[in-house]
Amino acid sequence: MPSSKPATKWTRVLLAGPTAIGKTELSLRLAEEFGFSVISADSRQCYRGMDIGTGKVSVADRQRVPHFNIDVLDPVESDSAAAFVRRAKVWETELDTPFYVGGSTLHLQGVVWPMDELPEADPLNLARLEAIEAAGGSLGVLSLLVDADPAYASTMQGYNRQRAFRALDVWMQTGRPFSSFHRHDGYVVPDDTLILILSASTETLRKRIDRRVEAMMSAGFLEEVDRLLDSGLDPALQSLQTVGYRELIEHRLGGMDLPNAVEAIKASTRRYAKRQLTWFRRWEGAVWIDRDPLSDDALFDTFAEAIHSIKP
Repeated sequence: MPSSKPATKWTRVLLAGPTAIGKTELSLRLAEEFGFSVISADSRQCYRGMDIGTGKVSVADRQRVPHFNIDVLDPVESDSAAAFVRRAKVWETELDTPFYVGGSTLHLQGVVWPMDELPEADPLNLARLEAIEAAGGSLGVLSLLVDADPAYASTMQGYNRQRAFRALDVWMQTGRPFSSFHRHDGYVVPDDTLILILSASTETLRKRIDRRVEAMMSAGFLEEVDRLLDSGLDPALQSLQTVGYRELIEHRLGGMDLPNAVEAIKASTRRYAKRQLTWFRRWEGAVWIDRDPLSDDALFDTFAEAIHSIKP
């Protein structure tokens, strides 16, 4: 096993991978090995009270390893990849080697390849979109988004009203797909950045997702959703339009029985993981490591060796 010492030669290190692949425990071991602090690149772990459904690292583990972007917002607050990147750039100034861990594609991408400047929201466009939503529901808005920007639509976990409206507003103002503001001449990993992607076979990932969802339910995920709803939160909030929360809220509102809700969470999570992997394949120069043939210890050794041996 490599000796423990900070890997300060990198401007930043990213550990990416699809949901349920096992990033959290691996990241804790790597952070302890190298003296890293973790910046959570997860679009929902920033919200207080959303713990089980986001796979948030425990308080005890946060005492082991400092974490950023955990519990920094209330669920009523809106967030975005751009807002995350602004927070992250401040945290980067405080850390020798920022260690990003997560699977939120635009969050991770934004810290490596900065986004273009976006126009401010146009109230007239938002009113037009509200009229489309009123007439055709979420499907009407999503249909327009798929036509205008299929690449961005593919990143959404179901219907996220705020994200859909923002993307369409930008398109209506500029004539450019919202996703084009995140594009570069290819996504070549910069020399000062190390991106490590944890992967697995489709079957392994399916089994891990199923086990994770079942473990979340056993840990009290439904009770967590009840607490959020009992606190008076609007089920339509951006923060709650998330795989897992969305299905359990539908169950609590009478639209789905619990076994079907759990199966729907598993299916939605599998689709989301597939989209994550498709996105990560765009990053030329990222290092992919397959967990299938490796024990947990061998997996850690492989990642630690990569951090030690790959030269920036």
